[in-house]
Amino acid sequence: MFEYVFIILTCCMLCWLVQYKHPLTTPSKNNKALYVYIIMIGIIMMLLFFASIRALSVGSDMTYYGNHFRWMRSGSIFHRFEPAYQMLVFIITQFTDNFRVLLIACAILTTVPYVFVTFKEANHEYLWLAILSMLMFYFYSFSILRAALALGACVLAFYFIDKPGKRFLLVASAILTVSFHYQSVIFIAALFILNRRLNLFWYVWGALATVFFALSGPLIRDYLVHLSPRMLMYFNHNFRLAPVNIALFGVLCILSYIYYKPMVNKRRKNALLINMNVAMLMFNIGFYWIPIYGRIVQQFRFLSVFLLIEIIKCEPNKYWKVFFIFSYVLYCLYAIYSVFHSSNLLPYKFIWS
Repeated sequence: MFEYVFIILTCCMLCWLVQYKHPLTTPSKNNKALYVYIIMIGIIMMLLFFASIRALSVGSDMTYYGNHFRWMRSGSIFHRFEPAYQMLVFIITQFTDNFRVLLIACAILTTVPYVFVTFKEANHEYLWLAILSMLMFYFYSFSILRAALALGACVLAFYFIDKPGKRFLLVASAILTVSFHYQSVIFIAALFILNRRLNLFWYVWGALATVFFALSGPLIRDYLVHLSPRMLMYFNHNFRLAPVNIALFGVLCILSYIYYKPMVNKRRKNALLINMNVAMLMFNIGFYWIPIYGRIVQQFRFLSVFLLIEIIKCEPNKYWKVFFIFSYVLYCLYAIYSVFHSSNLLPYKFIWS
């Protein structure tokens, strides 16, 4: 547990230093950028270190992925996994039979996008809060490799969505995330569809669809299980964060409505953040009867901290700002605690343990 506390405190403290003056901030702006990049690279290297040298017992799905790696190394074909992950494993198995090389590759492909986009999207004053939120997904990546790789591509797609000169990178990120995990198609579809200001018509139909699926969900579930008893495995997972996520997305929806005009007028991308948050609230309520949907929620939940930061920037009262920050910190800590206990991350063990 000490290792996880060290990671959290060190990342937050390094980000906290970004907003203060230091010798490298003068005399030019380039020196400030250099200082920020040094901190960003330092955080990335530390996170890569802990992700790469953990024991294989850390993470609930490591045995599963380790067996798949050995099958691919022996020449067997395992078609259940998505093509991008299959290709990544195939390339690595051509050079080594060490499963840890795959873990290091996955750590790079997840940690670098997580930290890079967090530094680019978050205001320096609240960078520590964004990093704390990001660590939820970093720890999550210790267990579910494919979903973590897909999330890494998802955050890149979000970053490139409002960059006109980066259309190729946007499309590449979108294709890559779906190729790592098919469930990411929901996030990518929402990203393109909701990247605009929506009128009342869309919200009304979204609310009606939410009510329909929420009420008919149990009937749909029973029908699917009747058609294929194997489907029962998808309904037996316990997603303990579901009520908390509904509360989070609900509160953010209310705050977004209050600060909608100043937020959207300030930055066009804020409309996308608001729309994605509303869509996720509806999804949480409408599909509560499929507990495994929590993995889809992870991809949308990454955006919540960016929306909260934009809300805080529009709030003039400093006491409300402190309250918003304090509440979100409690949410992050509870979410990290849930990840620890649901993904077999405790205790942390080094490779030499």
